Amino acid sequence: TWLMKELIDTTSGVEGANPVAYLLKLSIAFVLLMTVLFLIQYAAKPRFVARAMEEYRRLAFEKLSEKSIASFQMEKTSTYLSALTNDATTIEDGYLEGSLSLVPKLVSFAGSLVLMLVYSPTLFAIAMGLTILPFISSMISGNRLAPVEARVSEKNRNFTAILTDALNGFSVIKSFRAEKELYALFKAQSHELEREKYARRRLVSLLGMIGAVTGVFAQLGV
Repeated sequence: TWLMKELIDTTSGVEGANPVAYLLKLSIAFVLLMTVLFLIQYAAKPRFVARAMEEYRRLAFEKLSEKSIASFQMEKTSTYLSALTNDATTIEDGYLEGSLSLVPKLVSFAGSLVLMLVYSPTLFAIAMGLTILPFISSMISGNRLAPVEARVSEKNRNFTAILTDALNGFSVIKSFRAEKELYALFKAQSHELEREKYARRRLVSLLGMIGAVTGVFAQLGV
């Protein structure tokens, strides 16, 4: 943003603006810096996600192997299958990817604060005051997603259970000609799962709308 402002000042002929040669060097340096940062991300991000998922699965399987035979027999196999498949995907896409995106956003946030403070302490104070609104909205609504994710995980577990039982007992089901009953169970569990995922998507959309509206309010206010 600062570099664009300097380029516009120079091309507009603003008095005291930086010369074109200087801004050209800054632009080249900025592009090189971006390239280096993307290369670091290229090398680090896939490795971080891969190691994190390996650790998650290792720990989950380690906890499973520590259980006694009696304890294992009392619990559903689908719980562990879902934890190592469906929940793993949710953790990878929702948690790990989000955690990594926080790093550049925090750096940009800190840099923006410093830049505003240098240019205008008054504008800095106004911007911070207006930013409180989206911050408060995020704090209030942010904890509503976790229970929904837990319910989706539970429905995934139930769906995995009916699917596992159906495949393991397929010959028995065919022998008793219970295909219609199996289909009814499968359809019901699939509907329950999609209903919870539908509720999650609606909530994510609502939270995104709240953040976008309060964010635009803060920008227009500044």
